Amino acid sequence: MIVHNTDIVLDLDTQTPRAEVWAKQDDTGTRAVRATFQDNGATVSLASVDSAELRVLRPDGAMVTAAAEIGGNTVTATLPENGLAVSGRGYGDIRLLDSEQNCISAARFVLHIEPAAVSNEAVSQNSDFTALLNSYMGGLHFAALTESEYAALDPKDPDTLYIVTADEEVGE
Repeated sequence: MIVHNTDIVLDLDTQTPRAEVWAKQDDTGTRAVRATFQDNGATVSLASVDSAELRVLRPDGAMVTAAAEIGGNTVTATLPENGLAVSGRGYGDIRLLDSEQNCISAARFVLHIEPAAVSNEAVSQNSDFTALLNSYMGGLHFAALTESEYAALDPKDPDTLYIVTADEEVGE
């Protein structure tokens, strides 16, 4: 899959102008931030850093966290799907942790989340709604059946939620 990396520089003094990252609502696993760090303009070595964490404050106020990878003096973090679920202006920061879990965070960056071409509210047909619902339920499926169809179904799928209507209601 194609991954778009945005390279940014984050300063530990938290006073420098904020970096800006642009992403698209509902992108999954394809938007990453590669950050290098400075302290008052001087490059910071990450040799004493054991782990890193990306934190995203979404435009709706919800916070999302995700593990990040350290490679040399760069931290790479993939923007999580739930971090891009809401379009608008959000923020991100990267926490650097040592072996004792002491933490330092760099200046946060602005996260511009462009809206998807079709919003989830634009679902217009029942089949579209079912497909959307299936995609959000992560493996759970839905099926609308009549009583007789349900009774004849053997075996029943444990990952399917069956919506059963009376036989006489079909076609009304």
